[in-house]
Amino acid sequence: MKTIESLLQKITNQAIKGDARFIVQLILDWPKIVGSHLSTITKPEKIIFAPKCFENGRLHIQVKHSAYAFELSMQQESLVLKINGFFGKNLINKILFKHGGAVFKDKTPIETTMITPPHVSHDIIKAASHIRDHDLQQALLSLAMHLR
Repeated sequence: MKTIESLLQKITNQAIKGDARFIVQLILDWPKIVGSHLSTITKPEKIIFAPKCFENGRLHIQVKHSAYAFELSMQQESLVLKINGFFGKNLINKILFKHGGAVFKDKTPIETTMITPPHVSHDIIKAASHIRDHDLQQALLSLAMHLR
């Protein structure tokens, strides 16, 4: 039996191309890259690269509070080194921090209900319902909605 992680990796490798693969990988591995504390107050949003060049991009990060944004801007160099070290290349050269606000509100399954389109099988919905991490559950359902 294959693990959900191995299946997800296979699906995302096939479905996500170009610069999107870097932001997806960044989102998935964010706690590993920046540590558990920073991952609770920051969320990577997007990376902007020059056309067809997947190096020296600008990473946009949402921050829980504007005070954190200022503090993290002082640590930008070390964060760039951590991220580039994780990818083994000069993926980014600049980080832009912005206050994320609503992105950080705690969500529970009761508060948020995802409407799933007909092409998402009942088996996928049932399998996702067993995942305790609500954000991961919603991300997998969102991915399922975009794959046909």
